[in-house]
Amino acid sequence: MILITDVDNCFVSCERRRNPELEGKPVIVLSAGEAAVIARSNEAKQLGIAMGEPYFKMKGRFSPGQYIALPADHHYYKQVSDELMAMLREECPDLHQYSIDEAFADMAGVTTDLKKWGEQLHLKIRERVGLPVSIGIAPSKTLPNAIPPTATAASSTPTSGA
Repeated sequence: MILITDVDNCFVSCERRRNPELEGKPVIVLSAGEAAVIARSNEAKQLGIAMGEPYFKMKGRFSPGQYIALPADHHYYKQVSDELMAMLREECPDLHQYSIDEAFADMAGVTTDLKKWGEQLHLKIRERVGLPVSIGIAPSKTLPNAIPPTATAASSTPTSGA
């Protein structure tokens, strides 16, 4: 079985970890030079802010104070990612980091109940690293990613596919 972890709205989640007052508010993270939206909170998505949308176009559609725009801090995001990956390496056998916020682990040979183990891992990550993550467990690397976001992110509990 393969486990995948993916930080929910990674750059926004990192910013919320640094500043908890951003929780529940529409937050976007902008690329260098404030050229485009590169990350959005769920609240910003509900406003209709698109990923990759040019900032100059987007901000004309909204009133001041309707959302919070932050410059990207890739150095900080890398630090948070390193902390998460270090924790995952302690917890998961055969971990492979795929991106700044995503990793796979081959769970072959693990005899414990993987769904329960995944739920515990989800809580440990939230408590120790302070990030919301989606966790999927399935027989291949592609299947956990195929799980609808509502099955993982909305419920904030891991899922087990077969």
